[in-house]
This record gives sequence, structure tokens and C-alpha cells, in this order.
Amino acid sequence: MNSNTLVGYDDNFNGWMATPNAQVNTTQNSLVVSGIFQNVSTSTSVSLLKSANINITSYPILTANVNLTAGVAYGIRFYAQYPNGTAYDVWWGGSPLDHRPGIGYESLRVNMQREALLATGHIVQTINKLQLYVEDRPYSPQRFQFTLSKLSFENDTLEKVSNNQYRAIYFDLKHTPQQNASWYLNKIDFGITIEASQGSAFSIYFFDGPVLYASAATAASAFYSPTSFSGYTFYPSLQPQVFPELLPESNSSIVFVATSGTLQNVTMNFAYFDFLPTITHADLSQQSLALYYVYFIFFLFLLPVGIAILVFREFLERKLVPKASVVLVLLAGMLCRIALAATTNDVFDINVLLTSTRGWFQYRTTTGSFGPTLPFTFFLYWIFYSPYALLQLAGFQDVQFLGHVAGLFESVFIKLFPIVMYGTTFFLFLRFKSDGSTFLWVTFDSLNLLDILVSSAWVKYEAATLTFIVFGV
Repeated sequence: MNSNTLVGYDDNFNGWMATPNAQVNTTQNSLVVSGIFQNVSTSTSVSLLKSANINITSYPILTANVNLTAGVAYGIRFYAQYPNGTAYDVWWGGSPLDHRPGIGYESLRVNMQREALLATGHIVQTINKLQLYVEDRPYSPQRFQFTLSKLSFENDTLEKVSNNQYRAIYFDLKHTPQQNASWYLNKIDFGITIEASQGSAFSIYFFDGPVLYASAATAASAFYSPTSFSGYTFYPSLQPQVFPELLPESNSSIVFVATSGTLQNVTMNFAYFDFLPTITHADLSQQSLALYYVYFIFFLFLLPVGIAILVFREFLERKLVPKASVVLVLLAGMLCRIALAATTNDVFDINVLLTSTRGWFQYRTTTGSFGPTLPFTFFLYWIFYSPYALLQLAGFQDVQFLGHVAGLFESVFIKLFPIVMYGTTFFLFLRFKSDGSTFLWVTFDSLNLLDILVSSAWVKYEAATLTFIVFGV
């Protein structure tokens, strides 16, 4: 969308009807409202109304320039009529155009088609009344001045990109993968090449039907000309109420909007949609939650510490260690890790690994294996996850626990790589020496509380790093 603007309504600042106790002055360039809010126990306001006939289908972009004294607030509201003449509101209390604090000069740009849909739940074609108001909180005597220097409804032209100056560039998607009751969109990974004016910044939006998503990670991203190609990760975690440009023509679109400067060209090299299972929200009673904490403390703290104390008392001075004792300690460490692996999910890292493993075993693609982790490390996680993939092919139905994205069994298999590495390190240490004191220190290492937490709950691969180091030694 380029910067060729078509103006459908441009307010001339005449015809505004003000409430009493407000001084209103109009010129050819502005509307000025001034007055004093008294020290009273209730909120007070000054309101102005004006009749109009604005087709927001043809001219959907509202632009307004205001200047308001700090310490008070203002709002802009709209009204329409049903075919039978009944008036209705085209605003709501949580609207971004309501109760805006005065910050001095401010320029607004809002798509009113979308605001009207959010306010009413249906398409609004014509607005027939405008309202401006200035408000003050209780017990806040204040002299104020509100200046409106522009209020217009505009339209812009959509055309193919040809290295011109653009405020927004749209990518219409014909075959967008859709989320459903079982899967939700976790992120979109972009590889894009951008040409823009020097000092520009842009934001990325994703339209999924009528729903608009934004991401804090891609809000007002700065354009850096020496590296025009960049990778961006878009987490659709925000649903902004304000969209400043035309709505896309397609049902699903990715939109780049210049927040400063202008865009000249955007090339989408790739866009990968990563989905994860819908998080369940279990309704746990206080008793169930208490039992879960007892379970967690037992396998993270009580059992490993208890076994470590017994080994310390029994084997510190011994020369020989029975194989049964070695196996018992190994099994205790594995039990603690598997018990925690099944019932814990790290919020971030489990999603990284699930995206990688499910991307490969379900769709035969490696594009989900992004991040600071080396590709070979993801491959090692795949090896230990593969038995679970076979179980899925055989029709196995996993059990969901709490609000975890992975089921009980899947959580164990996806963490099996660092857990098995723990067992390998345990035996490698005993290859150096197998007397009682060595067995004691190996036990302390294998039942270390931090090691158990990192390998089974946090699913980090530090255990594997240690295994390779010890094996090399």
C-alpha cells in the first residue's frame, strides 16, 4: 500500500455542540476547547457532539491530530443507526480511543472498519455522529486546553510493489495451516529481505481471518541496511486493538507496516509455521496439588539425598563395592529422573524440542530445529524419541498431565537423551577406580539435585556434554 491518500471526510471544525462550562473556539485550522475542572468528588467531563455522514467502508482510515494538557484524559467516540433509525454505539469502554491520557501533541491513525467490528460485532458501513470529550478524575482541579488540528477519514491505494515508497506491504496466503482444538500456532519463523528508507522501523502483523496477531519480538524492528536479509521469529502472543492501515483482501495475510520511514520492497524468502499441542488446563483441587508437591519433593530431594547418606555411611571405608549396590544407585538415579521427566515441562525448552522432533517424525522436515542448539544435538534427541514415534504409529494414545504440552510418556522420551547420558557417565566414572570412596563420589554426582533437575525437568543437555568429556579423558 503506497502513500497516495484519498480523503473522504475532512472535518472543518464547525458544527460542534459543546456542553456548558467550556469555551470553544474554531478556526480554519483547528478546534480549541478550554476550561477549568473543579475540585469535586466525582469525575467530570466536557463533551462535544457533531452530526456527520461518513462511509467507513470506502474511507476506513481515521487520522487525528490532538494536543491536550497533561493530567487529564480524552476520547473519541462514534455512533451509527440501524436501517429502522435506531441509534447504537460504535465504541466500547476498553476502546483504544477512549480514556487516553493527555501527553501533549499526539497523532492517531486507526482502521475504523476493524474498530467498529470490535465494538459492535458486525460490519458498520456509515457513521452519523462524532463525539469528543475531555475528562478529569475526582479531586483534581485542573485547567486544560484541548486542540484538534485534524480529523479525517481516508483511503489508500493497493498496488503491486515496484520499489516505491510504501507504508505497508501485504503478503496474502492462499494455503495457511490452521490451528484447531488440538493444535495452536506457537510461532512463525521468517526469512525476509527488506529494502527501506534509512532509519526506518517496521512491525509485523498476522491476520488469521478476522483475528489480528502481533508479537512483541517483531514490534518496531529497526531496518539495518548493511544486512538487509534477516531472520525473525514471530510469536503470535498479542491481539492489538489498533491496526493503522487497510485491512488485507485475503482471509490470511502477513503484513509489514512501517512505524517510521517507508518500505520500498520486502521479499519473503521463507515462512515456517510451527504448531504445538493445545495446552490443557486441569482443574486441580488443593489436595491434588499438595500430593503433587509431595511427589516432586520426594523424587527431587528426599529419595536421592537419603540414598546418598546411606552410601556415605556404608561404603566410605570399603575397598570393594558389590555390583548390586552399583546397580541399585544407578536405578535410583534413573527412577528419580524418569519420575520427574514424566510430570514436569519447562515452558520454553520443551517447546523447542517438541517443534524439532515432531517436525521431523510427523512432517519429515528439519526446519523446526532452530535456535542456538547445534543440528547434531537435535539429531541425538531424535534417536531417543524414535521409539515413541513408533508407538504413535501403532495407535498409542498418550495421557495429558496438568497443562503440559507433552503427554506423560512423550515427556519421558523427549528427555531420554540426557537421562541416558547420566547413566553412561555413572559407569564411565567407575572405570577410573571402583573402590568405596570412588563409588561414594560417583553416587554424589549422579544423585546431585541440580543434575536431576536440569536433565529431567529442564531437559538440558549438560549431562551429555559431561559424558563426552569424561569419555574423552
